[in-house]
Amino acid sequence: MAHRGGTPRRRDASGIEPRRLRRLQCALGVLWLVDGLLALQPPLLHGGLALGIEENAMGEPGVLAHLLLALGRGLAPHDTAWALLVAVVQLGLGAAILLPRTRRLGLAISVPWALAVWAAGEGFGMLASGYAMLPTGAPGAALLYVLAAVVLYPGARSVRARTTWSGLWLLAAALQLVPVISFGFKLRANLVELADGQPALLAALDHRLGAVAGGHGVAVTAVLVALELATALAGGLDGPGRAWLLRLGALSCALFWVAGENAGSLFSGAASDVGAMPLVVLLALAAWPAGEPLLPRTPRAATAPRATTSPAAGSRSPATAVAAGVS
Repeated sequence: MAHRGGTPRRRDASGIEPRRLRRLQCALGVLWLVDGLLALQPPLLHGGLALGIEENAMGEPGVLAHLLLALGRGLAPHDTAWALLVAVVQLGLGAAILLPRTRRLGLAISVPWALAVWAAGEGFGMLASGYAMLPTGAPGAALLYVLAAVVLYPGARSVRARTTWSGLWLLAAALQLVPVISFGFKLRANLVELADGQPALLAALDHRLGAVAGGHGVAVTAVLVALELATALAGGLDGPGRAWLLRLGALSCALFWVAGENAGSLFSGAASDVGAMPLVVLLALAAWPAGEPLLPRTPRAATAPRATTSPAAGSRSPATAVAAGVS
């Protein structure tokens, strides 16, 4: 394929550009560090870890619910020690990913750890409950840490990032179409539940959005599914087309993070991570086409060519004018 000037457009199908890859790996390491610090919050150190695992049992199938309840009760007597262990491990993972010498090891270890957190700490993203949907954090931040580690592992091909991006948004569309009683009930239940423990402003926003979405469940679901399917197309495009759809996905994630995740519940004092949406944005940057700017270029106004007048057209050079005055 050729672009302006006849020079072949370089396709980034081999690997993510090295400097961009390093920056994204460092961003992933910083997110792990933040999660480790969040695990040190007093509510999580004093009963919050076991309680959170037990709460994940709500809405899950019988066997899974019983397993989560048993795990939460088993951790409860030594909840503080387990919470400190979680914090230390996640701080260690963040530091390892940030350091070039230990980056590969840190990324590799983060995969089984994040899978364990996804299973126990997030109830497998609540996927089996039927309530899970991407605008409120599905399939779970921990699983997205796994995807990010795989996509950003040194030597990974950029096609892996594009495939992961498309697969994630296709899953989002599928989850959105799973009704629980009705589409409106599912949307309202997700949004109203988010209000618990949130500041007044965010809680009021949750209730308002829940009322609107609940009253127009089919229409809101149709818009979200159309958005998710359109965003999934980015993985199959090149150049500006992919960049525009990735921008659409990143902008949607920013809105979902505020309205669907309450800014990762960071203001509640009991957040265990920054939320799923920052990790989805990280995946968007990993799938970004080479040579395309993050922000769309602003077209420049055309400038008229500067007029030039030759001496033969009646104008005289300074030397000719001086000579004429002397004569």
